[in-house]
Parts: sequence; structure tokens; C-alpha cells
Amino acid sequence: MYNVGKDLTVSGGSVSDVLDNVPSVSVDAEGGVALRGNDNVRILINGKPSGLVGLNSAEALQQLPADAIEKVEVITSPSARYEAEGTGGIINIILRRSNC
Repeated sequence: MYNVGKDLTVSGGSVSDVLDNVPSVSVDAEGGVALRGNDNVRILINGKPSGLVGLNSAEALQQLPADAIEKVEVITSPSARYEAEGTGGIINIILRRSNC
């Protein structure tokens, strides 16, 4: 688990900037995400598939600000409850809860 609030280097950046600082996760120049070199990664937001990252994940991750993220969970060996997609692993982005 990677707590974003403790990393001052990503303030003002995007989710791609945050993911690039997470150990074993890499982001290429086009914004493609890979986990331990495998680009077949499933990205979840708050534990659920999101339409935001479903269509064009690279572009969606550039749009979401880093300040909206509380932490990032990396699941390298997903359990059977997850579908077969994302065989390289799962990245779960936990967003901050607003006080509205």
C-alpha cells in the first residue's frame, strides 16, 4: 500500500505521477501503466471498475488530480473474486472522501 498524503513530490500532479512513484509500478511516456513489467493490469477506483478508466485509461489517469487520491493498493496476485482480466495484477486507487 502506498499512502499518497505522505509524498510531497506528487502534489499538483496527476494519478500517473502518483503511480510512477509506487514501487513495482511503471508509467510509460504515453501514460500506459505496467505492474512489474506486465501491462495487462486492471485499474480499480475505490475497489470497483470505473467507466473513467475503462475507455482510455492513460488519458483518464492524466485527468484525475493527485490531490484526490488517499492511497494506492497494488495486488500482484488477485484472488478468484476478480475476473480473469488484469492477469498482471490489480491497482486499486482509493480516493479521498470529501466532507461535503
